[in-house]
Amino acid sequence: MKERVVTMCWGTAWDRYGCQFVKSFDRHWPADVELYIITDKPLPTDRAVQIPLETLPGYQRFMRRDGGSRIAMGYNAPHQKADPEKRFWKNDAVKWAPQALAPRAALDGLGSGDLLCWLDADVMTTAAPPLHWINALLAGADVACLQRERQHSEIGCWAVRIGHQTKLFIDRFADIYESGDVFAAKEWHSGFVFDLALAESTYLTVRNLSPRGRGHVWPTTPLAQYTVHKKGKIKDG
Repeated sequence: MKERVVTMCWGTAWDRYGCQFVKSFDRHWPADVELYIITDKPLPTDRAVQIPLETLPGYQRFMRRDGGSRIAMGYNAPHQKADPEKRFWKNDAVKWAPQALAPRAALDGLGSGDLLCWLDADVMTTAAPPLHWINALLAGADVACLQRERQHSEIGCWAVRIGHQTKLFIDRFADIYESGDVFAAKEWHSGFVFDLALAESTYLTVRNLSPRGRGHVWPTTPLAQYTVHKKGKIKDG
């Protein structure tokens, strides 16, 4: 059984937090857990398999169609908190599409029963996870994730057991952006789209790692024993 973690590091992310992500991952995770990084430039690390952002299946198609669209970038979003002159995160499909396209690129070489886990690059590993921790998080389910009450899922971490149906889910997560279906949705960011794809995937069993959770749920989940998510204002701290 292979275990693979995938993340994405682009723009200024490597210098701000990505290098610390890899350093902490390399220090604490078992050596046989594979690490894949989607990146827009070569990174100075040998720990990870690096996949160029521009080679993501569907990325060029999406960018040719929507990459130059102010609407797709979240300008003039129909939301009371949106500033017409600024990109509004809930409707910035151009910003969030790569996060949905990236997991599909990390499937090569994984077979039925193998495990794939997404971690945001601002997740720091603080202690050594036990062997087969990803498998323990799934606890027999097809998908493990952080669902929240009356709010989209926190997708800084999610995991799947590879099989035909989970591959369809990962492909649909990407396809909502690639096909343009995202623009028919209420919100266009990756957390909302993740939930759309999961809701369509009624054949999957899901383990919610944050039952009855709201807001920043990470510290109340099993993830907190070995990791911290330095999201938002604490990202660069």
